[in-house]
Amino acid sequence: MKVLFVGDTHCNSSVWPQVADVAVGHGCELIWQVGDFGYQFPEVYIRAVQTAADTASVPVMWIRGNHDNRDTIRTLSAGQQAGPVALWPTVAPDVLYVPDGTVVDFAGVRVLGVGGAVSIDQDRRVPYVSWWPDETISPADVAAAAAAGPVDVVVAHDAPYGCDPLEGMLEDTGISDRLLRASVSNRKAVAAIVDRAAPRLVVHGHYHHRYDGRYQPGSGPDVTVCGLGADDDPDRMWAVYDLRCTSNRSTSESAESRTGSGRTGTASGAGQTVWRGCLRAHFR
Repeated sequence: MKVLFVGDTHCNSSVWPQVADVAVGHGCELIWQVGDFGYQFPEVYIRAVQTAADTASVPVMWIRGNHDNRDTIRTLSAGQQAGPVALWPTVAPDVLYVPDGTVVDFAGVRVLGVGGAVSIDQDRRVPYVSWWPDETISPADVAAAAAAGPVDVVVAHDAPYGCDPLEGMLEDTGISDRLLRASVSNRKAVAAIVDRAAPRLVVHGHYHHRYDGRYQPGSGPDVTVCGLGADDDPDRMWAVYDLRCTSNRSTSESAESRTGSGRTGTASGAGQTVWRGCLRAHFR
């Protein structure tokens, strides 16, 4: 099963036609966006994402980033079923939010979604407009993700702390000591989740940089890490992976060479949500 992972889109409707074209061109069965999805989620943007889903004939899943309005997400998801949920079922039935700690099961391949990161530029942003004080991963989020057990893939907005070569790239960012400490703390929370989940692959956004790296957990083999770019450079904001491939090698030549409606759900375990289903059978 091929999945197109897409980096930070930042409520930019103009990137979604290209995203749809890439999904069609590579025969993808799912598009998964890794956070900083839609800020305040204006309807014109949500409709653009649904149009991409229609064009590619696949659902679009997304996790929250540090620039996504958590208050809106909480309000729209209140009382909804477990698992990925359409927050705008009338306008965008195939655009599905994946709550933190949710495991999506694709024919036995388990994918864990974990949103949240530190806005290292928050001193220039407006609280509750372009960043939210509860943007980071909380201890409760870590506990919920840990309860999910082992998975094959972690899709996160932030990267695990200690990821090579990302840590070296972040040394000369010029951000304040306060925000640097907060960023490290959040990355360590991601690392704790990855250490417990023991995936083969981590895909993340947030840093607007397309790279392929490695993360060495506390125990076990190294983990492949794919960092994605953002909407300011659409050719470097995506990668395609075949989740059935045990080597987890990207099947996207572009991503490598450029270093570049019915749903069913079950909940089990403390803080764990597992969603199962054949995509084409349940979504289209």
